[in-house]
Amino acid sequence: MKPVGKKKRRSPKSKGLDTSERSIRRRGVLAILFLVALAFALGVYHITDRSLWYDEGVSIWVAGMPLAKMIRWTANDIQPPLYYLLLSGWMHLGGALSADRAAFWLRFFSLAWAVLTVPLLYRVTKRLLGPGIAFVAALLIVVSPMEVYYAQEGRMYTMLTFLILFAADRMLAILHNPLTLRQRQKSWLLLAVIMAAAMYTHYFAAFFLAAVWVYFALVWWKTGRKMVYLLEALMTIFVTVFLYSPWVPYLTNRFRVDTSYWAGTLKLHEALRHVIISLSLGETVLEPTGIKLMWGYVAIWFLGLALFLAVFIRRKKSPIFYPFWFLLLYQLLPLILVLVLTYRMPKFNPRYLMPILPAYLAWLAYASVAPSGIGIGRKRHSILGSVVSLVVIGYLFLTMAFSLRGLYFDPAFTKPDFRGAAEYIRQRIGPDETVILCSGHMFPVWNVYGAGLPQVRIPNREVVDARHPLGYGLAGTLNESLAGKRGVWIVLWQDDVADPNGYLLDFMERYGTLAGKADFWHVRVRHFRLPSGVHFSPEPPISHRLNVNFQGGLKLLGYAARDGGRDLSLFWQASRQLPDVKIAYWLSDENGTVWGRGRDRRPAAYAYPTDRWGLGNVVFGRFRVPAEPGTPPGKYRLCLRAYVPGGKVLSVLDSAGAPQGDYTCGIRLSIESLVRGNVSMPYRVEKVLAPGITLLGYAGKPPLDVVQGQKIPLDLFWKAVARPDREYSLRIGLGKSESVFPLAEGYSTDRWLPGDVVRSRVLYRVPAAVDGGKYTLELGLVDRTGRPAGPKLSMFDLKVAGARRNYASRPMPYPMLADFSGELRLLGMDRRPEADKLVITLEWQAESSMSDEWVGFVHALDGGGHLLAQEDHPLLADGRPTPGWLPGEVVEDEYRLPLSAKVGVHAIEVGVYRRSVDGLTRLPAYDSSGIRLGDSVVVPLDNGS
Repeated sequence: MKPVGKKKRRSPKSKGLDTSERSIRRRGVLAILFLVALAFALGVYHITDRSLWYDEGVSIWVAGMPLAKMIRWTANDIQPPLYYLLLSGWMHLGGALSADRAAFWLRFFSLAWAVLTVPLLYRVTKRLLGPGIAFVAALLIVVSPMEVYYAQEGRMYTMLTFLILFAADRMLAILHNPLTLRQRQKSWLLLAVIMAAAMYTHYFAAFFLAAVWVYFALVWWKTGRKMVYLLEALMTIFVTVFLYSPWVPYLTNRFRVDTSYWAGTLKLHEALRHVIISLSLGETVLEPTGIKLMWGYVAIWFLGLALFLAVFIRRKKSPIFYPFWFLLLYQLLPLILVLVLTYRMPKFNPRYLMPILPAYLAWLAYASVAPSGIGIGRKRHSILGSVVSLVVIGYLFLTMAFSLRGLYFDPAFTKPDFRGAAEYIRQRIGPDETVILCSGHMFPVWNVYGAGLPQVRIPNREVVDARHPLGYGLAGTLNESLAGKRGVWIVLWQDDVADPNGYLLDFMERYGTLAGKADFWHVRVRHFRLPSGVHFSPEPPISHRLNVNFQGGLKLLGYAARDGGRDLSLFWQASRQLPDVKIAYWLSDENGTVWGRGRDRRPAAYAYPTDRWGLGNVVFGRFRVPAEPGTPPGKYRLCLRAYVPGGKVLSVLDSAGAPQGDYTCGIRLSIESLVRGNVSMPYRVEKVLAPGITLLGYAGKPPLDVVQGQKIPLDLFWKAVARPDREYSLRIGLGKSESVFPLAEGYSTDRWLPGDVVRSRVLYRVPAAVDGGKYTLELGLVDRTGRPAGPKLSMFDLKVAGARRNYASRPMPYPMLADFSGELRLLGMDRRPEADKLVITLEWQAESSMSDEWVGFVHALDGGGHLLAQEDHPLLADGRPTPGWLPGEVVEDEYRLPLSAKVGVHAIEVGVYRRSVDGLTRLPAYDSSGIRLGDSVVVPLDNGS
């Protein structure tokens, strides 16, 4: 096949250049040796400073297994056995190793593969792009933060990177070097062995090898399509498959049953961003910084693309065609294949794509050298090109050096500190105590540092399983493992997967006493003392039982309060498979006044969405009551609304499954003390209104124009500058009308302490009898006898609309239908068809002064009493709600039902209800004789139309 570039034939006259050529080669060898030494130095520096983490503990544990057990274990794991086999032999050379020496031997094995990659990358890049670019590429991989990071981690990624690059090297040698048949056969055989070794190292090796074979197909197609090469290639694939065939059943089974991460959808843009940052800057820059620096690498990558394309355009038959496609396939094809595979099971980490690092760095090396022309054979070099090269190379090395500084010296990039956690417990554990590992699968790394400490693994699995998280069934395990123990040390790592809802800590907090805690990097330690004879119950600790059913299968079973009513545990259950449901929640008093809103959240822990719940399992969620600073002690309700983000609200259902509203306020709680904290009030007053009581200010922009019966929320802030000697109430005046309200229901002023800042939230209604005009809202404090405690304060001006009242009724086709509990009388009904609507007109009369805002509903029924159409809306008279109506006032109300004239309507049902914290309450209906009709009145229509 066609080589990348033409080799110069040495003429007899050039024999005198042998000495010079040997000198150049010697300098090249010395340069590579220098890079190898530098790679070793960077890799060995601080190599054991950081604790081993879980994956490295697994490496040591598996490498220490007998051969048969190792094969069985890796058959059920996500990595095949070759790395562990080689590591086992290497670790045995070290003999009996302490924890720190084991860490050194383990990581030195990875470092060796990283060092070997340096000269190999030089050789591959030299064959493709020449010695100058090859040297820069080799230098880049020496200082690459990703390469150095994984050179100091006891896993197979540097080994896999070397094997993939070695396979690429052999393929390039076969395709582009003039080899004899025997040399080519040896290279094909070696390639088969390397590919099988890569597949025995990591399953994802197939994606990188796919790029190598796609490149073979491209070159074969472009260079004559010789059958001998195709037959040799097919034979190589056959040999590779033959060598790997014993492991194929384990590979297919592993991808079928892997449960180490929950199902979901990979966010491709985030994954791609993480890949670029990791390949460029490794794992040791914070993401916000990495995102900013990443764009420089993206620009350099596209500069390389532009330079390659420029050569194509200028010289269409340039040998640069082959390096271009080789490097492009090497980088992009594995990336695409891995992202496609992990899209529906987001078990993804940028390290899975580390084998494309050599091609990525070779591409960057070309982009940095090509503008200047130095080292690529160009005789003329432009000043601008040299400046560009200098800037690019400077950017690459400065940013990589910045990341390496983080690797060596920044504690933010420390690996999970199992070493520190184990030493902390070893120095403090008592003889009657044990250690619980949560998650239990951390035991391989824990046993490196915590050998000899008693341990309980919860859950007791060798690999993490996200599909079977802990629940209340954990009680049995705790009773068995903690029998006779007076204390327990809990080590928490990846508990958000094994115990995402925190059942273990919930058990400990309810039955034990927290005696101490310590947080290490990504590892938490909690120490609990246990009472003698402790017994853990598997029953959920529900102190107040409810039976609230939300549409779609979500149930609220009950709740329990803690911390003086400020913390609640809500207990949920799913009767059907749920989507990812969110909860909006707020604190309300008995009158419906809101005292604080929480941030929307999931019913349970953030890491335990409803779409992961097991059907029928009881799940708890901890809610902090969202009481704002200044909230007085007293009786309150926690209101909940369930919804699907981007979807609909889940209605609250009654026992028959009928919707009763879109939220529930069934959780009753008592706040036992004043909620303290910094209050925010945009309108400051600073006015003394009673001895010892100052009105600090108020929040909320007051309305300018109002109508009778309209609610005006007043959010007032009071301060006790001294202890008040009596109970005061709030009097609000508008014109000649005055109303009195509790200042802080549940926390009378004679209980206030000096310095207390207390919030009053009052819903003041504009009285129905107030005439239209301009008024000033005034407030003051009065004692129990109604005597003013101090001066009145003019708050703000209001303009009350003039009310147009009607006290005369008109004849209706359906007269005097019902009386609704002495509040409202339905005088009559009319109906008329209009296009595709049925218009119903009702005539109401106020029988008394009303304090509630009533809502009217109209239902169209068929002959069987089934609902055909409905409309609900508040009863309004010229914009005034029912508290703004005067007794005897007559109001017409219109409902437009979406029904065509062809639909047979046999009856109209009319009723009235109000919404309160207890749900929907309908007014009972009575006929003219006082006989109760139910909670609505049904009016039959003549002719059934």
